[in-house]
Amino acid sequence: MFQTKFLTLLLLSFAVVSCGFTPLYKRPEGKKSACNNFTVQINDIDSANQRLKYKLQDILNVSCILPDKKFNVVTTVNRSKQGLGVQKDREVTRFNVILDSSYNVFDSDNKNIYSSRSRISGAFDAQISDYGTFALEQDTVNKLVEELAREISLKIASKLAKKQ
Repeated sequence: MFQTKFLTLLLLSFAVVSCGFTPLYKRPEGKKSACNNFTVQINDIDSANQRLKYKLQDILNVSCILPDKKFNVVTTVNRSKQGLGVQKDREVTRFNVILDSSYNVFDSDNKNIYSSRSRISGAFDAQISDYGTFALEQDTVNKLVEELAREISLKIASKLAKKQ
C-alpha cells in the first residue's frame, strides 16, 4: 500500500516537472531579491489608500516582471458605504463597503500600456457601540484593501507576462 502511494506520488511529481509548468511569479535567472521597477501613485492618500499603495507596489516588485523596464501604476480608488439591513424603525444593522478602483500602467516613456478597473465589496454588522461599528468597518476595509491589491497585481502581472 505504501509503495503504491509512493510510486504514484513519484510519477506525479515527474509529470509536473516535465510538463513545462512555470509559475507566474518566477524570478528571472540570477535574481535573488525583488526588483524595483514598479511605482504606484494613488489619488487620495488616506490610511487605506496608503496601505493599498505599498501593498500593491510590494507585490508587483516581488513578481519581478520585465525587470529591465520601469512602470508607473496610477490608481484612483473610490470608497462607498451603504446600508444593507434596515429594520422597520429605519435602523441600519448591516453595512456594505465597496472599493472601486481604476488604474493605468505607464511605461518609462509615459505611454499607457494597460488600463482596467477592479471592484470589490465586503459587509459588516453594526454593533451597539459606535466604536465597535467603526472598528468593524476599518477591519473590513483593511481586508478589502489586501484583496484589491492582490487582484490588481494579478491582472497587471498577467497582462505584462504576455508581453514577454
